[in-house]
Formats: sequence, C-alpha cells, structure tokens
Amino acid sequence: MGEGEFRRLVQEAEQLELAGTSLEKSAAMARTARGLTGDPMQAAYARLVYARVLRKLGREGDALREFRTVLRAPYD
Repeated sequence: MGEGEFRRLVQEAEQLELAGTSLEKSAAMARTARGLTGDPMQAAYARLVYARVLRKLGREGDALREFRTVLRAPYD
C-alpha cells in the first residue's frame, strides 16, 4: 500500500470521526494508516486521529498514551 492508500484511510477515518458514526471503524482505519507509512509526520498525524477517536470512544487512558507519543515524536 502506498501514500494514496494512507491518505484514503486517514480521510475516511476523519469523516467517520466527525460524523460521529462508526467510531470503532474510524479507529481501525487510523491505526492501519499509521502502520502504512515510514514518514514520521504522517505517522504522527494518523496517531493523532487515532487518539481523538479513542477519546470519543471513552478510552481515555489509551487516548492519552497516543497523545503523549505524538508529543514525543521527532519533527524535522
């Protein structure tokens, strides 16, 4: 899977998140997108989407761990 697949997964995950529907599916798509890329910025963005969805699912502890990982990520 390439960058196009990453982009598609993140966009669809965000659409589901913002609509408030299928949050479990949104989380799965963001998690999958995160694993598709070797780009640290893309991975951090997918992790941010994943963390937001986890929070909406009431999984505060998991969401906080993801948010902290994003904040520790190296950015160039």
